[in-house]
This record gives sequence, C-alpha cells and structure tokens, in this order.
Amino acid sequence: MVIGGMSSDEAKRLKEIRKRKSGRVRTKRATLLSEKTKESVLKKFDKEHEPETRSKEVENLDEHVKMNDSYMRTGWYVPKKK
Repeated sequence: MVIGGMSSDEAKRLKEIRKRKSGRVRTKRATLLSEKTKESVLKKFDKEHEPETRSKEVENLDEHVKMNDSYMRTGWYVPKKK
C-alpha cells in the first residue's frame, strides 16, 4: 500500500509498525507465593490431608494434581448439587 506524499523514512517506519509482533515468552509457569502465604497454604493442605482421612483415591492421585495451586487452595473438586 502506497500513500502519496510519504517520504521513504515514513514508509520504513510504517512498514516496521505493521510487522507482525512476536509475543513475550513466558518465563515463569506460576505465580510466586510469599513465605507466609506458602506456609499457611501448606498447613491447610496438610491439615486436610492427614493420613487417617486419606482414601485410596488420594494415594493413586497423580503428582501433578497434588502440585496444582488450585487443588492446594480449594481441596477436592466437588460438583454443585442441582
């Protein structure tokens, strides 16, 4: 696309602006928790997952699910009753 009355410098600048921009690379997979928050979350997690309250489902649970942040904060997924 050529616009009349445009200098070569302006054309270069316009071409540069219209180039496809690359997205920013995500360097961290999750947010970093402060030490205080981490301790409280882990205490809550340990309290809810004491050995006597564990079922066989927890023992067979994938390690990645255990490490999931939302699982640690909220516990087991319980569907809403209709």
